[in-house]
Amino acid sequence: MIFQFHSKPDKNETWSYYRANLKYNRPSVALYVVTFNNKDYYTYFRYGNNGKDEFEYKGWKWATVGLRKIEVGEWYDITVNVKWSDTNTGYMAAWINNQPFTPYNGFHNRVYGPNMHNGAPNYFKFGQYRYYDEPLRMELHFDEVRVGNSLEEVSLYEELPVSYVKEREMLQRFAISN
Repeated sequence: MIFQFHSKPDKNETWSYYRANLKYNRPSVALYVVTFNNKDYYTYFRYGNNGKDEFEYKGWKWATVGLRKIEVGEWYDITVNVKWSDTNTGYMAAWINNQPFTPYNGFHNRVYGPNMHNGAPNYFKFGQYRYYDEPLRMELHFDEVRVGNSLEEVSLYEELPVSYVKEREMLQRFAISN
């Protein structure tokens, strides 16, 4: 795992109550590097709601929102945009090297769905770790980690992703015409 946004107990709840009573306590959003054959590697972006009833994939523990093959020894710029919500107004969008990583739908590359497990804000956890029984050793390097409130604030590129710019322009035209 490279990073995750994880849920936590709501106001006036303890961690022991949270673990015992909130079945949706997986990371809300997580980015991994995975391999299926110790030769090919992928970035894997997903979110988990453990079958939350109002979730599009009711009964599923996780939904994959991005999977892309990567090459060992290459550097990749990964940018993630999240709008937090416990309803379908929440979304995730991601880019690798300024190109959509989450699926582009003709208007933008947001994947909508609830990405909060309760009313408490998610917290950010960064750093590589793996399951206790994973025998594969992996080395990852990080550079220029940025956190901000807009894509413009965190982008490493002078030009923003085309899908982002097109969406922003379309929304501005729509707002002007209404």
